Parts: sequence; C-alpha cells; structure tokens
Amino acid sequence: MHTVPDRVDAGPPAPIATAVEAGARFGHLAASRPWEQVSPAASATESGPSNRTEKGSAPYSGKKSHSLKGWWTEAGILFLGFGLLAAIISVLATYHGKVQPKWKYRINLNTLAAVMSTVLRACLISVVEEVISQLKWYWHRQPRPLQHLSYFDRASRGPWGSFLFPIRLRKFSIAQLGCFLTLASFAIGPFTQQAVRSVPCDRDSPNFRPFFQTASKIEMGAITRVGPATYSIDGPTKGAVISALADPVANQSLAGIMGGCGTGNCTFPAENGITHSTIGMCTKCIDTTRFIEWVPGVMGNESTPGTESSMRLPNGLNITGPPFTCLTSQFDNSLDWMISLADDEFHAAGESGIVKWTSLQSTAVGCDYGTNHSTHPGTWDCDRTKSMNVSGNDEFVTLNYIATTCVVYPCTRHYHGRVQEGELTQSLVSEIPAPVFADDDLIEAVSTGPMYHDPGYGYAPFAGLKRECSVNGARLWLAKVKRFAPDSAHQSPREQEMHGYHFHPTKATFNATTEGGSTVNLPMDCINPISGLFVEAIRSFLASILPGSCALPTPPSGFPYGDDYYGPWFHEYRDFSYVNCKTDVLAESWWLNGFYNGGNATHDTIAGTVGAMAEAMTSRMRLVGVSKDTNQSEKVFGKASHTTICTEFDAWWMAMPAAALALGTLFLAIAVVQSTYDGNPPLWKSSVLPLVFANPGELGEPAGSMKEMEQAAKVIEVELVKTGNGWEFVGGPGHSQVGSGRATPV
Repeated sequence: MHTVPDRVDAGPPAPIATAVEAGARFGHLAASRPWEQVSPAASATESGPSNRTEKGSAPYSGKKSHSLKGWWTEAGILFLGFGLLAAIISVLATYHGKVQPKWKYRINLNTLAAVMSTVLRACLISVVEEVISQLKWYWHRQPRPLQHLSYFDRASRGPWGSFLFPIRLRKFSIAQLGCFLTLASFAIGPFTQQAVRSVPCDRDSPNFRPFFQTASKIEMGAITRVGPATYSIDGPTKGAVISALADPVANQSLAGIMGGCGTGNCTFPAENGITHSTIGMCTKCIDTTRFIEWVPGVMGNESTPGTESSMRLPNGLNITGPPFTCLTSQFDNSLDWMISLADDEFHAAGESGIVKWTSLQSTAVGCDYGTNHSTHPGTWDCDRTKSMNVSGNDEFVTLNYIATTCVVYPCTRHYHGRVQEGELTQSLVSEIPAPVFADDDLIEAVSTGPMYHDPGYGYAPFAGLKRECSVNGARLWLAKVKRFAPDSAHQSPREQEMHGYHFHPTKATFNATTEGGSTVNLPMDCINPISGLFVEAIRSFLASILPGSCALPTPPSGFPYGDDYYGPWFHEYRDFSYVNCKTDVLAESWWLNGFYNGGNATHDTIAGTVGAMAEAMTSRMRLVGVSKDTNQSEKVFGKASHTTICTEFDAWWMAMPAAALALGTLFLAIAVVQSTYDGNPPLWKSSVLPLVFANPGELGEPAGSMKEMEQAAKVIEVELVKTGNGWEFVGGPGHSQVGSGRATPV
C-alpha cells in the first residue's frame, strides 16, 4: 500500500506499467472486500501463478435455477418484441385493402409501424448486447489475450464493434451470431415499412347512381309519318348517323346513353362478362377486293362507240376515268356474286339484313412513289394494280383498288361497360341477328293512299332476343346463341301485302342453337320485338345517304388533262383530305369522305366506318326505345366509386423481423444453457464491477455474484486520481472525503 498527496503534482508521468505491475496494483482490492478477509500471506501470492488446477473449475457455483432467473429480464424483453411483432402484423393485416384510417395528430399506419418496429429493434438489441457481454466472461474461462475483453465490449456497444468483431477475433465464437443480429437489426425498420404501402383504390359513392340506357322494345311511335306509306326517323338519329360516317374516329354515339356517374369511376354488375344488353343495329363486312376485274378500254369507230377502261365488280359496280373518280357505292338486291366468301355468321346476318351495300374505291395503300415505272418514270407503282396486269399506259396504274361488301341488320347486342377516370368504355361482347317473324299483333300496316283505313301492305316485326330466359322452369343463358329463327309457321317476309294476309292463330316460337350445340325452343316471352316499320324507316334513310360516288377536285388552271395526271399537280395533291361526293338524292354528300379516308382507305377502315354508323343507330334506339315489360325508359344501374388511398399489406416482408427475433431467442437460449454450467462465472453481463473486484494480478479467484458485488460497492468510496504511474482509483474502507489530504490507491 502506498499513498500520494491529495491534489499534489507528482511530476512527469512515469512510464506505462507492465502487465505484471498493473496486475500488482489491483492486488490489494481483496483487502477491500467486506465479505472476505484475505491474510497477508494470501495477498503476497495474488500476483503469482493461478492456483487453478483444473480447467473450468471455480470456487463459486450457483444453482441452475438461480442462473435461469437471472435471464428473466431479457426473456421478458424478447417476449415484448414478439408482442410488438404480432401487433404490427395484426394492425397492418386489419387495414389491408381498407381506406387508411384518419387518426389525431396526422398519425398514420406508416408512423405507427415505424414506431413499433423501432421499439422492436431496441428490444432485440438490448438482449443481444447483454448476451454478448456475458459471453465475454465465458470466453476468458480459458487463457485469452486481455484485449479480447475490449473486442467483446465494443461488439456489445454498437454496429461498428460488431462489424469488426469477427475480423479482430479471428476465431469462432457464438458471440458472432449476436454481431450479425446487431447489424441485421438495422433492416427491421425498412422491412417493416416495405410491408405496408399506400395504393389508390376505389370506394363506393352512394350519393351517385350511374346507369346505362338500354331498350328491349322499339315501337312505331319512334318514327314520324311524312307522307303516304312514307315514314322517317327523327332528326337526332339522322344527325348521329351522318356524324358517324363523316368522322368515325370521333364518333359521339355514346353521348346520352350513360349518366349519373358524377365521380368519373363507375362499374356495373356483370354476368359472364356482360353488363347490359339492348336491341340495336349491327353490321357484317367482307373484303370483296378479289372480285375486282380490270376491263381495258376499246377504241371506237364510226359504227361502234368505244368504251373506257374500268375497274368492275360482278354486281355491275365500276370506276372509270381515274384518277378523278375515286369511290362509288350501291345497294345490292342480291349477294350471290360474292356468297362464296360468306361464313355462317355472314349468312345469318344476310337473312336479317335490311341493307346490302358494296363500295368500290381507289386507295394509295400499297403504292410507292418514285419507282422505275416502265412508262411513267418517277410515278406511283402499286402492287395490287400491277398484279392485275393493268396496261402500263393506262391511268389505273397509279392507284390500288379495294372493294367491301356490308350488310346492316337489326340485332341484339351484349356489352361490357364501365367508366374509369371520366372515360366511358363500352366493349361489344356478342351480337345476335334479329330475324323477321309473323305476328298478327305486331305487324304494322301502312296506307298507300291518303286514308289511313286503307292499308296496302304491312311490315313484320323483328325478334330481338333476351339475354336470359326461363323455359319450363329452367333458366337459359341466351347471350351467345349461334342460330336463331322462328318456327316454320311464323316465318315471314319483311314486307307483306295486307290484302289476303294469312292470320296466325298461335304465337310464334323460335328455335335456337346454343353455344354448346343443343337446340331449344323459345316462347315469345324470350323475345324483345323491334318495330318493322321503324326498321324500314332506317333502311329508307340509309338508301338516301349511302349509295353514291366521289371524285377528286378539278385540277387548277394550267394543268391539262391527259398525261398530266402523272405530273406534278397530281403527285403533290393526291392525298386529298376532302373529295367531292354525291348520292342519287343529294348532290352534296360530304359524309362519304369517311369511306375515302384521305385516299388511304383499307377494308378495315371502311368496315370501321360502317360499324360506327351501326353503333350510332344503336345508341339512338336505346334512347327512343322502352322496356318491353313497363313501356317506360329502360335503365341498367351500377355503382359509382371514388378513388382514395388504401393500405396494402405484404406479410412476407415481416419474415425478416420474425427471423431476427427467432435468432435472438436462440442466441439467448444458448447463453442461458451455458449459464447453468457449474464451471462458468455468475451472470455478470455488461457490468464493470467484475473487472474491479476480480484479481487480474493472479487471475485465479473470480469475483462473486452480481448481488454480492453490488452490496460491497455501496460501502466502498473510490476516486479517480492521476498518480505517477497514470490514472488510478484510490479509496477503500474508512477513506476520507475527496480532497482531505492523503488517499489510498485502489
């Protein structure tokens, strides 16, 4: 024992003591233990070799139950961690797919998950730190460098020490699992945040009631009598048809058939992909270009007139005098000339067809400019015309020619519709031609004279088909019927002479072939009738606007006809966006430009224009039609929704925090098992007292239990002072207060 003056400069610091000297300085602490009196003889030997004779033996041996109780705090903390994990999963799963809750102080699910995951990580880290701290005492049950204590201590205090621990130690230790958990714990927060996402979702808006307008019945009242045996559809229907022909891409036929969707997002109940059905008008078109024939012109003489070269179809439709004549179209009474191309669907459509229309026109599609033409270098070279062996000096070599034949017929149309972000989408699912049939109550007679009571002939109705129907107590789905026709006794022409009309004592029945191939007999209850007179009014209007012809504008002055067709004017201005069109009724029929398509028509563009026209007529029929059952406006209602923010929980991301807690439990279990070994030190964990009370000089007698050391530490006063050999704790039993004069180095 030695003393130094209190607060007295001891001069220059002495050299750092050797390990043996440092150990000797701590040897006197045994005398300071109130629970153990050490004899001077024993003190004299503390700096000597260890008096252990067997590895792993120690004078202190605690009971296993005592060791197990010493870990209850860590076990409770881990239990809390598992509880937090369960709480996070439970809360996030509860709000999965639901609107994010609105709590006070703008706290949201992400904030709650972040807070709980932070506490969860703190629980895991606190346990890992204590276990690593305890393992350092077990590690030194064998001779190890004293520096290893520092490695363990730093590993228990943060991620940097944990990262360097395996590198510094260079030996396997179970504490490395704790280091891994320390580093991995930083991922608990991000993984938890990744498990919950905010996604847009739709929620019902009960204040709105969207609807689609449909029709299951068209009555005679939808048309107007304008003269003897003459009826006309209304002005809005005519305008809708003309608009669809002139600009099929910007067709506004859907306007008015849908309403009530104030949120801009609306859905409708669907069955087999169908949300609503209606009677309407349909079309079927076939590419008949293969029937075009080039007929070379014949020079005339004094006795025989000559003929011009022309492109002709078997139905008599032809184009002469190109390039100015660019389109011609007509109605056909018969389609026998092209029936070889028709499939079953086209045959069925033709049987119900009220319009059979064919178009023959020129197009620049398939033509290249600037090729080495044998007769006209630098002019257009067209593939289809070339394949027809058109004469090189003929006007037809500069263009291709296409033909399309379409039928228009009443039908039943099945749709799938929705509104998303304010845009109405209506997709056609299926359509079924409506055959004409005889029905005494539904035939509509017209008068050819000024008096209504003198009917000359009548128009038979058409049979639209319900989407579903109950037959003999069985529910039948009829949206995809393949063939549909009245029974033989009720088959009828569209127009009938009323004088001598054969009356039918029974109601019509209909034979239908289902999608599966079976045949069923349907009663009138399955039929949605369409007024035959209304259909005739549509046919009459189409006859006035569809058959016609179009020609290019006259060239400007200074460009004569003849070979200058191939000159600069024609090549510069051939892509006309507007051509002069006329029909048999109207000299100015500008809507036919929709078929010309700026000189770049194809079969698909022509069929699309006719389809837009049919869609426009269907929309008008939906507006003027009524319900068969109530004779009132017919609507299909849906649900309006608004877009909000919902929670999406992906539970797989929580596997990482769960795995970390499981490994933490395993890590603690290993430490608990090791603590039950009689040869291991007591549970000192992260306490610094064992370093002070243990005798590092002899390394032979371990300190007591934590409880004993803490009781002793309560009555020992120490002071950290600078001595000649460095810094030391000084003090001991009976030591005076700091600054009283002399101090006993500890």
